[in-house]
Amino acid sequence: MLLNELIKKEEAVNYIKNKTNLFAENSKITASNLHSQSLSVNSLANNLILIEDKKNNKKVIFKQVLPFVRRAAEDNIHIPLPKERIYAEYFSIKLMDLICPDYVPKIYYFDQENNILLIEFLDNFEILRSALIRGKKFDHLGKQLGEFLAKKDFFTSRLFLEENDFNILSDFFNKSKGVEVWDKLLFSGALLEASDKNINPLLTEKIEEFRNNEDLKNEVEKIRKIFKSKKQCLVHADLHTSNIFVGKNHVKIFDSEYAMYGPASYDMARLLANIILNYSSIIGMDYRPSRKEYQEYLLDLLEDIYNEYKNNYSDLVYQYSHYDNLYANLYLEKYFEDYLYEVISLTACTIIMRIYEEGLCLDFKEITDLKKRALGQGFIIELAEKIFLKNKDIKTIREFKNFIYKSSLEYQVSSIVKLVIKAAAF
Repeated sequence: MLLNELIKKEEAVNYIKNKTNLFAENSKITASNLHSQSLSVNSLANNLILIEDKKNNKKVIFKQVLPFVRRAAEDNIHIPLPKERIYAEYFSIKLMDLICPDYVPKIYYFDQENNILLIEFLDNFEILRSALIRGKKFDHLGKQLGEFLAKKDFFTSRLFLEENDFNILSDFFNKSKGVEVWDKLLFSGALLEASDKNINPLLTEKIEEFRNNEDLKNEVEKIRKIFKSKKQCLVHADLHTSNIFVGKNHVKIFDSEYAMYGPASYDMARLLANIILNYSSIIGMDYRPSRKEYQEYLLDLLEDIYNEYKNNYSDLVYQYSHYDNLYANLYLEKYFEDYLYEVISLTACTIIMRIYEEGLCLDFKEITDLKKRALGQGFIIELAEKIFLKNKDIKTIREFKNFIYKSSLEYQVSSIVKLVIKAAAF
C-alpha cells in the first residue's frame, strides 16, 4: 500500500453508508481528514477521518490501519509496520473495556479484511499532550491513569488468570509483533544503531558522545533484555500523552494497536517519559514564574501517577491473588523493586527516542528557535545519561522526582555559567 492508495474522505462516507447503520438514511454526512503533527490530533501511523452528521452532530472516527508509518512516508521514509496491529487494537480495547470500563473508547465496527475500525468520537476531550503544552492542570489525572494501569496489569497477569488463559492471550497479542517493532524503534533505532538519526544540529556532538559511551550501551542492553524476555501482562505499548484524551473529569486511552504481552513497567515508562519531555521543553522557553510552577506540577503528576498505581496494584494483589498477606508483602516488595528500576531505565530510553528529528515530539517541535529547543533537548541527553548511571541507586519515586529536579537545576546553572564565560571572553 502506498500513500496514494489511502481511503479518501468520499470513500469513507460511502463505506459507512454501505457497511453500517450508524447513521440514518437521511443523514447529511461530511468527512474531514485528521492530520498528524497538530495540537488536536495524533495520526502519525494511520489514516484518520472524522465522519459527522451535520443534522444531529453525531461523529465517529474512521481509522484505516496502515502497514507503514504515515508521517515517515510523507517524508519519503519507509518504516514498515505489521498489519496485524488492527487485531491487537480491537481485542485489547475489548479486554480493557471489561477491566476498566469508561477508560477506553467504544468500537462501533471492525473490518479485519480491510484494516478498518470505526471508533467513538469524544466531544469535550482533548489530547493530553496538547493540554500539557498549553499548561493545563487536571486533578483527576494521577488517580485515573494509575488506576487504569494497575487494573490492566493485574487482571491480565498470572496473578489473576489461569495459566492456560494467560498463555492464550500472550500468544495472541504477540502476533502483532509489538516487541519486535519497539525493539527496532527504541533500542536499535534510537540508541544502539542510531548513527543515521538526525537531530538538532546544535546537539550532534553531544548525542554522538552519548551513543558511543560503552557504559551506557551496557545499561541499554540490560533493560533491552528484560523488555524482550519479560511477559508479565497486557501492555498498551504506545502509552504516550498523544494517545490519551483528557476531559474535565475523565481520561480515555486510545491507539493500543501495538498491544502485546511484555513488562508492566513499559507502559508506565512511556507515560512518565512524555511528562518529562514536556517538563524539559519548558527549559528552552523564556523564564516566567508560571512556567517554573508548571514544571513543579508536572513532577508532582509524575509522582502521583506512580503512587496511585502502586496503591491500586497492591490492593488488587491482597484482594484477588491466592497469596496470604505475608507472601503478598514479599511479592510486592520484590515486584516494585524491579518495577521501579525498569521504569526508570525504560524512561531514559524513551526520552532519547523522542528528541530525534524523525520522532520529535510536539513539545519540542512547537519551539521553532533551534537554540532554545536545544536547551531542553540537551537536558534530555544529560538526564538520560545520569539515569543510566544511577538507575540502581534510586529506590523510590520521590527520589526519582527529586533526581529530575536536581539534574534540571544543575543543568540550567551550568548553562548560565557557560554563557558568562563566553561573554567574559569578549
